Amino acid sequence: MVVRHEKRSRKLRGSRRMGWGLQKQHRNRGKRGGRQIGMDKEKFSWTVKYAMNWYGKRGFVNPTTKVENAVSLRNVIQMILSGKLSPETEKNEKVYDLIKSGYDKLLGGGSPPFPIVVKTKKITEKAKRAIEEKGGKVILS
Repeated sequence: MVVRHEKRSRKLRGSRRMGWGLQKQHRNRGKRGGRQIGMDKEKFSWTVKYAMNWYGKRGFVNPTTKVENAVSLRNVIQMILSGKLSPETEKNEKVYDLIKSGYDKLLGGGSPPFPIVVKTKKITEKAKRAIEEKGGKVILS
């Protein structure tokens, strides 16, 4: 398995010096002493009194994951039969566009009672096989 390394800047968040050692280092100001810039040393009493949680790591933030809005083939057939999903005409075919309906992926489960043409971003093998067995077609975009 591939080892997932954490980015160094994320790992050092909440630490006082971000891995640069002395407090004066890596500031682009030279070694000119305390100028009341940070809250680490010069205003530490204020920090202790009013902002006790100023430093340190607390909790975590999950890396963002893209959530796919998926729908099963059974639900698509129910939407077609109830009239909630209306077809568009492309090249003399009735195409059911799942992308415009807000779905990213078509899942297997159920089989269509009639041939349908479906337009979607992603599809499982089971759903594709079920549609093509009935004489339908899948358009990936």
